Amino acid sequence: MMRPTVLALLLLGSQAVLIAAGQALLFVTRRDSLAAALRPGLPWDMILAVGGAAGLVGALLVLGLYRFVPAYARAVRPVVELFRRFPRRQLWAAALLSPFGEELFFRGALQPLVGLVWAALVFGLLHTGFRRENLAYGLTAAGMGLLFGLGYQFLGELWAAVVAHAVYNALVMTALPLLT
Repeated sequence: MMRPTVLALLLLGSQAVLIAAGQALLFVTRRDSLAAALRPGLPWDMILAVGGAAGLVGALLVLGLYRFVPAYARAVRPVVELFRRFPRRQLWAAALLSPFGEELFFRGALQPLVGLVWAALVFGLLHTGFRRENLAYGLTAAGMGLLFGLGYQFLGELWAAVVAHAVYNALVMTALPLLT
């Protein structure tokens, strides 16, 4: 297993790359900057309520699938076992930091360019780590990408997707020790 400092550097580095790639994509397509996309246009209570509800629904759906559909549980078990081996602090850092960079890139930059479905599929593909045994996890991520993207489209607020993603991650990470 990698040392915690290496994991933290990889996490921060990957988020910086996603943010830079998102900004570059916006620049090349002559659209607003990420800073403009992050300026909330709606009240925070609405953003938090919609984002939180979407994250809760997504987590309940995935945890329900894991609990009540044995084939799904078997299919995602390799990823669950991988997450269990990570130190808890690094898991929580990833769970709470990754939504920012990922949503900036996938929803803020890519989705307006290629559409909701394609952005969600690319999101899911990258979550497989290009490994066949992670296909079910990638499909789950694609489904969550659709959910986060719908929140973004519905409100027009990138923060709604960031909040939904963070709530989803936090709930799934909290349940991780309970998954058997």
